[in-house]
Amino acid sequence: MRLVPVRSAIHTWNPWKEMEDLRREVDRWVERGIVPRRLRRAEDSVVVPDADLFDAGDHLEARIDLPGVSQEDIQITLEGTVLTVRGQRKAEDVAEERYLCRERPVGRFAATFDLPMEVDGDKVKATFRQGVLAITLPKSPAVMPKKVTVSVQ
Repeated sequence: MRLVPVRSAIHTWNPWKEMEDLRREVDRWVERGIVPRRLRRAEDSVVVPDADLFDAGDHLEARIDLPGVSQEDIQITLEGTVLTVRGQRKAEDVAEERYLCRERPVGRFAATFDLPMEVDGDKVKATFRQGVLAITLPKSPAVMPKKVTVSVQ
């Protein structure tokens, strides 16, 4: 008599997949907001700017979308390897009861980045053009690769 393996169509329960699905669903709720947009008041809004952080070789570059924010309302701080951008998008002079739909958030915001390496804080530069804040963070000389020449004897 020979035993034949039987493959079951029943999938085993994976608790980690369940947790990942739950995390994605909570992220969707946070992104959309629990209260529908059309019912939010301006003071209930939370401004969460879209941002990118990338390695450009000799420096790191952060780009943050801040449409409707004036340059005077932006503060940038660097503490060790933590970059923080704070600011405020101010409300326009329109009476609250005159809005038919209000989806553009107003209020204070903060975006924090944990940088993967030390940067030279004295050489950090920022530009603000067309609603995009670009921050150039030169890498610290201590973390830059060293070039060594090899001599043949």
